[in-house]
Amino acid sequence: MLWRRWLKCKVARGGRYPNSAGALAQEACSGPYSTAVLRLLADVAYALSPFGWLLADAEFDSERNHRHVREKIGALSVIPAKRGGANWEVGGYRAEMRAEFPRQLYRRRERW
Repeated sequence: MLWRRWLKCKVARGGRYPNSAGALAQEACSGPYSTAVLRLLADVAYALSPFGWLLADAEFDSERNHRHVREKIGALSVIPAKRGGANWEVGGYRAEMRAEFPRQLYRRRERW
């Protein structure tokens, strides 16, 4: 099977208002995925401008990412829990995201 790689750029943005949001941290890596980058970007962004919640795509859905943002940084992580098979046991913060996903808050990322 042939694997393809491509350049992915991940950017952590922040600001009080969507129009004033600027890049706080960025990372370039090879695709198709790299979930570990979220923890690094979150740490750098928080050091520059503390935040109360973090919005991320389902690509970053892992219990480890949720735990880092919530327990180490102290912010609310809002990441859709979409990965995993139908019969997988989902627990912890991922189970919380599946049960009660804050759609209104997550939709704010569209404005940024």
